[in-house]
Parts: sequence; structure tokens; C-alpha cells
Amino acid sequence: MRNLIFGGIGFLWGGMIILYSFFDKEPNAGGAYGTGRRLGAALGVALFGVGLFYLINGIRSLSENKPKRKRRKRKRAPIKGADE
Repeated sequence: MRNLIFGGIGFLWGGMIILYSFFDKEPNAGGAYGTGRRLGAALGVALFGVGLFYLINGIRSLSENKPKRKRRKRKRAPIKGADE
């Protein structure tokens, strides 16, 4: 459930950052301001991708109703000479 919530937040937030960077009025900014804008757009893409990944995993985990199987412990062979 936590992956579903945080995935949705990251997906929406990253999508809004990407949309803002597309529709911004000053596309030719230079210097530190331009670098910050490009890194902000890269952060938006990263948030969008990771949020989408966790959103899909959260939805997939909700649709699985079967209980997860526990791993069985391996039976060890008895040690020779330990009975004496």
C-alpha cells in the first residue's frame, strides 16, 4: 500500500514538473539559472519514471490475493559418527 501511495505522488509530481518545463515561457535561459532548470526537468523525469514503476508494482501487489509461500528449510544429512 505504501508503494502505491508514494508511487502515485512521485508520478503526479514528476508529471507536473515535466509539464511545467515544456510550457515555460523562457526556454533560452543561460548560466546557473538554465542549468538549474535543466536539472529540475531531469529530476521531474526521474520522479515520473520511478513513481510510475512503484505505482505499477503497488497496483500489481494489490491484485495478488494468494499468500506468499515461505521457503522450506533444507534438511541436513546426519553427520557420520555423531551418534557415538
